[in-house]
Amino acid sequence: MDPNGISSLPSELICVVFSFTHTSATSGDRQLPFVHTLAHVSRFWRTLAKELCPELWTEIRIFHCRSGQLEMVNEHLRRSSGVPLDILMDLPFNVSGDWQLATFWPVVLRIWSVAHRWRVLRICTTDSNFSAIRNNVGRKTAPLLETLELRIGGQESYSQSALYLESLPTLKSLVLHGPMLETSQVSVFAAQLETLDLSSAQSSASFLMELVEQFDIVAQDSQAIPHLRRLTFRGTLPDLDAPHGPLFKSYMSSLTALTLGNIGARRAPNSFALLWPLLAPTLLEELSLEDIPGECLDTFGDSLKSAGLIFPALRTLRLASIESSTLPAYLRIAFPALAHLSLLHVDSRPFLKALSSDSDSEPVLWPNMLTLVLDNADYRALCSVVDARIAARCPLAVLEVDSPKFIDTSALQWLQTHVHGFKRSARA
Repeated sequence: MDPNGISSLPSELICVVFSFTHTSATSGDRQLPFVHTLAHVSRFWRTLAKELCPELWTEIRIFHCRSGQLEMVNEHLRRSSGVPLDILMDLPFNVSGDWQLATFWPVVLRIWSVAHRWRVLRICTTDSNFSAIRNNVGRKTAPLLETLELRIGGQESYSQSALYLESLPTLKSLVLHGPMLETSQVSVFAAQLETLDLSSAQSSASFLMELVEQFDIVAQDSQAIPHLRRLTFRGTLPDLDAPHGPLFKSYMSSLTALTLGNIGARRAPNSFALLWPLLAPTLLEELSLEDIPGECLDTFGDSLKSAGLIFPALRTLRLASIESSTLPAYLRIAFPALAHLSLLHVDSRPFLKALSSDSDSEPVLWPNMLTLVLDNADYRALCSVVDARIAARCPLAVLEVDSPKFIDTSALQWLQTHVHGFKRSARA
């Protein structure tokens, strides 16, 4: 084996072969006749990969505060040889005690010292840990950062937290669950942002408004076009009325996926009525509603019907954590091409009744719907849904359900027989 020949291969191929040989060599079956040869090949590839394939060492994960963590980080930084880094810090517990702190802080400071190499930064931790980090690391520049995710627990205080970063010219994906991002250069990434996920009761609306206003300024100067494709917003929507409405319509003109959550019943009618005309009906492909009262779902349907809106490109509808409600009948008209429906953490009985032959009125049947995903489902009620679709000559191709504590075996067998792609998972 010629090391020079191997090192000239694409780094992706080296990574795949290295992963395969490493997994095979550690399978535990020492009776295989080729195990020694495979182990030799694995050691050879590993030796080469350490020095000749820096892409193998660009992902740094911090899950604990054990000894040796700093050495691991330093070794990854050395072997990655200046290649952009993907950082994941997942610490769902408060770091406390002299030993944990002595292990944790050198790692944090070392990671922050290479902020200029970040490509991805994901932080999932408690509010206490995050506050300590932001109070001690100061402002950093991250010129290569493409993805920033902050998922911080402790909703009582995280509305006051913020991460200070400057110079984000390459940022494309931004997830802020809790803290906000403080930067003096929002205009630098406003136009190029492709994914935006905001969930902070007090700050999300103002941050979204700032993005929209900054994009408008940039667009006037350079005729920039928005690249925002996926928007997730939880909480009270910002003011969508004039004069802000046209600004939002421009910024969301390329949106293909929208998720809304925690919209209060009092604000829902006005918010929905103002929101739908701002979207591009021919582009929106996915819509999710989460954590809303049941009456908000009715308001959602009424607002679409009042505006006479139809979204011909929408193929995925996801309803999650919604209080007792049912499917508004107008959704069949509003989303004629719907192919995937998810009903998660809801009382599925009224929804299934609306979809089935047991409905008091005409069942809500989407002729193109191939996939139905739901939990907390009554298998017997599901049989009525499947039967109604078979009778309408638009049978389901995939049905994904969880496993209830008590299974109706006859209904289960019937579903397995009549839905080719029947999938049953463990209860969440």
